[in-house]
Amino acid sequence: MKKPTKKQETKGLLKDPKKIKRIVWRIGLVALIIFGIWSCLWTRPIVAYPYYFVKCGFILPVVGGFESYHLPGQKRYTFYGFRYFCTEQEAREAGYSKYILGE
Repeated sequence: MKKPTKKQETKGLLKDPKKIKRIVWRIGLVALIIFGIWSCLWTRPIVAYPYYFVKCGFILPVVGGFESYHLPGQKRYTFYGFRYFCTEQEAREAGYSKYILGE
């Protein structure tokens, strides 16, 4: 059996600097995409809630969840929501029903 030459020994996935660079760039790109999607999901309510607070005349907005809406003063009322409404009527017209378990 022949002994491998130096050129053959250095061939491999982790010994080629160009391949390492490509792998690091790809991992970084995937991480950046995942972080971008995640941050958009969590920062949207933080930006939208104050906007609707001012839009509704400085009254706490009605927050729409999955299929129900939450009123200010209810047990599970939070500013994290998918939709915001100024009145209960707007929420009902959009197809949401009142959250009744948190009263």
